[in-house]
Amino acid sequence: MQSPLRKLRKSHGMTLSHVAIGVQVDPATLSRIERCEQVPSVELAERLALFFEGEISELHILYPSRYPSKDDLGGDADSTVKAAI
Repeated sequence: MQSPLRKLRKSHGMTLSHVAIGVQVDPATLSRIERCEQVPSVELAERLALFFEGEISELHILYPSRYPSKDDLGGDADSTVKAAI
């Protein structure tokens, strides 16, 4: 599963280093956050959301597994989520 943050960064053609410098965090830390190996602080999640000008919310950054994409679910995310409810 790719995190929403990684997908957004790649869609903009940005490198880890570019984003890391923009939000004042170590690139290795950002990489771990993107791979869902580390949870960012609320402050870092807010800086990332501001860096991407609101294209991603702090909640999507803090809880990426709660916001699967259609690719992660293998089809229509809305119908799969509705079926689970």
